[in-house]
Amino acid sequence: MKARLNGHFRELREEGAAMMEHDGGLSRRDAEHQAAERLHLPAFLVIRADARSGN
Repeated sequence: MKARLNGHFRELREEGAAMMEHDGGLSRRDAEHQAAERLHLPAFLVIRADARSGN
């Protein structure tokens, strides 16, 4: 069940990011971050924040 939910959220995040990147003109990185925020995926946001800061 958990794997199915993770896959579902990943799919929603990727689809949302693709739309924001294509239609909104955002970079892929920014689009993924915004998509994760909109889906309330805090673990993904922490990982991205660490990647941005070089940690």
